[in-house]
Amino acid sequence: MASTFTPMSSVGSFASPTSHIMDKKFMNLSSLASISPRYLKNGRQNVVLQKRCSSNVRAMAKELHFNKDGSAIKKLQTGVDKLADLVGVTLGPKGRNVVLESKYGPPKIVNDGVTVAKEVELEDPVENIGAKLGLIAEGVKVVAAGANQYSNYKGFNTIMTFLKFSIEFATLISNEYDFAVRKWPVEYENCKLLLVDKKITNARDLINVLEEAIRGGYPILIIAEDIGQQALATLVVNKLRGALKIAALKAPGFGERKSQYLDDIAILTGGTVIRGEVGLSLDKAGNEVLGHAAKVALTKDTTTIVGDDSTQESVNKRVAQIRNLLEAAEQDYEKEKLHERIAKLSGGVAVIQVGAQTETELKEKKLRVEDALNATKEGIVVGGGCTLLRLAAKVDAIKDTLDNDEQKVGADIVKRALSYPMKLIAKNAGVNGSVVIEKVYSP
Repeated sequence: MASTFTPMSSVGSFASPTSHIMDKKFMNLSSLASISPRYLKNGRQNVVLQKRCSSNVRAMAKELHFNKDGSAIKKLQTGVDKLADLVGVTLGPKGRNVVLESKYGPPKIVNDGVTVAKEVELEDPVENIGAKLGLIAEGVKVVAAGANQYSNYKGFNTIMTFLKFSIEFATLISNEYDFAVRKWPVEYENCKLLLVDKKITNARDLINVLEEAIRGGYPILIIAEDIGQQALATLVVNKLRGALKIAALKAPGFGERKSQYLDDIAILTGGTVIRGEVGLSLDKAGNEVLGHAAKVALTKDTTTIVGDDSTQESVNKRVAQIRNLLEAAEQDYEKEKLHERIAKLSGGVAVIQVGAQTETELKEKKLRVEDALNATKEGIVVGGGCTLLRLAAKVDAIKDTLDNDEQKVGADIVKRALSYPMKLIAKNAGVNGSVVIEKVYSP
């Protein structure tokens, strides 16, 4: 099987026509209209429009706003505040409903902040841009005071990187697959899995497995530490030609945890992880090492592997082993990762049926159910803004490592912002947010 690359590039061109400043707000010009000069008796040029078709295009002039006196920033901030006030009332168990006008049918009554944010359309165009941008009030204040924006952002970004604790289960091995797949999501049924605990560098090592997949007509998912360019080119070319239904993913995690994840997937699918220390060679591997999944669903951000019932007993034993490790674990981070492994192995598929007496009520309930499902996809944390508040307590330790005072200002912005959700949730419930925060911080 030859390994080839087909270099491709897209070339775009930009035309910059001569711009004209005109007093009129609208120009009734067809895309096929031509402009020709004619002379009046007084010698002045007159522009005559000669239309070749009856369709007109109305192009409104753009309004330009400059921030010389700070007015543009203020308008942007006003848009942010209006959006925040509207979305904020929906937060928490005592959040209020918002009635949204509908162009077709009855108005929608929702308690979902995301839906409300999407519907916001302010009359003032600058305020509307602010609502879409979602600028942070604290950031606008410090910039207006003359702080260095780049340093503020660097401090802000450093803090956010440290506080972010979510982890992707698996990522696409290459952007070429994004081009090859084209449409998302991708679902394979009765899919085979090749699990490799090392980097695949030579395309020849995959020949046996790929030829078996072509003969058997089954899709195959490769999960490896990484794939080199030569081997990757072979997969991409075969994918594009339609010879193979194939996808490749980077193994989740790093180091020992990566090996543990691969072992979990192997037990779920009944496969064998290929690694040098146990004497398994990729170039000699055949069908006997491949795992099997009833269904594999791939998106740009997530991978779902659904095993069949044949491995349930092995999965239960594996979960029991991980629970024993969980009991012996001392560090919170280690416990969190063990909980993740248990959740991924023991997860199932459920159908949620939602009923209501009216269509409006049904839509509102559906939005609530979607919120609950989205909240459980990556695990559930302590609610009420407590998790964000606990993260805020860690900012000071990280701030001490920053280079200068302006970066520390960015860190302070993050710290203050992390306390706002709890204050707002408490306000919606009719209690003092500052008092609630003190209770959370108190032992």
